[in-house]
Amino acid sequence: MTYVTRFCWLLVVLCCTACSAEDEPFPEQDTRLILQDLTTVRGFHPSGSTRQTESVLETGSRMSLYATGGVVGHGSLYTWDNGLWRSEDAPLCWTSKEAAHLRAYSPPLLTTTSEWYDEDQRLTDWLVADQEVAYPQEVRLQFSHLFAQIDFQVDERLNLFVETLCLTPSIRIEDIDPESGQVTLGTEGLPTVCWSRQDNGHYPLLVPFGQALNIHVEMTTRQGIHFQADTPAFQPGSGIRYVCPLGSREDLGGIYSTEDFIAFSHLINGESYGDRRLEEFGVTDVDGRTTYRLCRDLIFTKAESEQVKMIGPANNYFADTFDGQGHTLSGLKLILKTDDYYLGLFGGITAEGTVKNLRLYQCSVGVMGGIERHFSAGLICGANYGRIDGCQAVDCFLSVTDAGYIGGIAGVNRNLVVNCGVESCTLKNTHTTQYVAGIACLNDCEVHNCYVASCKLIGQYLGTVCCMATTTPKDILIAQVCTAKNTAEGGHLYAILRTNNKPSLTTLQDCFYDNGTALTDLTGQCKYTTSLTYNMTPVVDLLNQATATQRDLYWEWTTTGETLVPFRLVAPQ
Repeated sequence: MTYVTRFCWLLVVLCCTACSAEDEPFPEQDTRLILQDLTTVRGFHPSGSTRQTESVLETGSRMSLYATGGVVGHGSLYTWDNGLWRSEDAPLCWTSKEAAHLRAYSPPLLTTTSEWYDEDQRLTDWLVADQEVAYPQEVRLQFSHLFAQIDFQVDERLNLFVETLCLTPSIRIEDIDPESGQVTLGTEGLPTVCWSRQDNGHYPLLVPFGQALNIHVEMTTRQGIHFQADTPAFQPGSGIRYVCPLGSREDLGGIYSTEDFIAFSHLINGESYGDRRLEEFGVTDVDGRTTYRLCRDLIFTKAESEQVKMIGPANNYFADTFDGQGHTLSGLKLILKTDDYYLGLFGGITAEGTVKNLRLYQCSVGVMGGIERHFSAGLICGANYGRIDGCQAVDCFLSVTDAGYIGGIAGVNRNLVVNCGVESCTLKNTHTTQYVAGIACLNDCEVHNCYVASCKLIGQYLGTVCCMATTTPKDILIAQVCTAKNTAEGGHLYAILRTNNKPSLTTLQDCFYDNGTALTDLTGQCKYTTSLTYNMTPVVDLLNQATATQRDLYWEWTTTGETLVPFRLVAPQ
């Protein structure tokens, strides 16, 4: 906490004239204590600045005035009325030439006052004037704020996430003697003041003075995250304003609820969604690249699923990074009403885009059919021109009647799919072409370190990993692939299905398939396995050996002991 500024001064001019006394009579005229109309309210005086703003009291403002010495008063009341102080009691007079000690409070503070906090537990903001006045000079009372103020200033980005902010000081006002100004403090029944999010990020709190205190801070974000902290102890001064900046040691940008995900799916496509902002869901690095983060496992209801938009539709493909951080989307049932070429949770991912570390569980993608424009569909994305890394689909369902190519991860892959797995999923294509593949159906580039297990592929042309119906004249590499326990319906299940008769474009490295999976023109490049071993060596050991020199790129393999899914990839810690 640092000193910032003193509180505003309220200037009140009092013109004091003499009252009669036994030893020397006062003039009979103007014997009352007159409060002149030169009454202003000065704004806060920032440290290091000479600028101050001034305003006037609102009509109807009141004060209580106490006096000892040459003037005696015990809480005389005055009201500010159209520029004049009007006495509500008998006017105060000078009773001797002795200097007077004046103490005034606005709003009035009386000896019977016992309510120091309002119904919201906020401390009442009293102004106080306390000074000596010599006889018979004019008096200008200088009002200042009685209590200290701590302005909690929340970092602009952190403030985006604030749902409520609650502050509890470690001491409270028990009593104030208005004549002496003596303050009694206590530590029982501490008040807690709460705010909903303030757009300007300022959360000012009035606190007692004269004793060391600290403030307990509790913040709840819009995503339901709860934070607590305590300020260092310090002793505030009467009428002093302090600034306490609040920030976070970590950036909170991310998706924490299904409502967040729904909002994100609208905003990322350029649509509005209430008062939500896209900046809430991501972190932007120094190069201007934004990573949107899934921060919790989410379970969607049917009603919530209906509100989710496909991310990256036509002419607005996803070009940033979406990091699932190992979290799972469960129960998301996408029924897409669109004639976009590419369909999926993400429609299209650009060459600059990345989707990583995302898990889908019991999710589905379907289309309100009848539209013949669909080119491809996938559970993660319709078309990948960027990078899909560390994604998994478990017990999911993909069924499109009018798309040419269906893939468990991507319908079309034209860059890189790596460290991905598809298990216990049903992938169905009833289009006339009926191409279906476990990872990427139309593959024009690279698939590395992936697995497909216990999936059911329904269609005519079925590839466990890919249906490589490509005419793109580029080298294609499929490396470190393992499949097991997959079944077919409607057509024969191939390991890699090629239809362009250009096997020289494709290289397979360390690709293992369970016995009974047929091949077309790539015989000799795939390795058949029985009981998850190859030449008496566990397949996962062979795969880990093949990827050991690039562990920063490739996840490790492990056996599970499960019958249906005997192996999985393990995300790095």
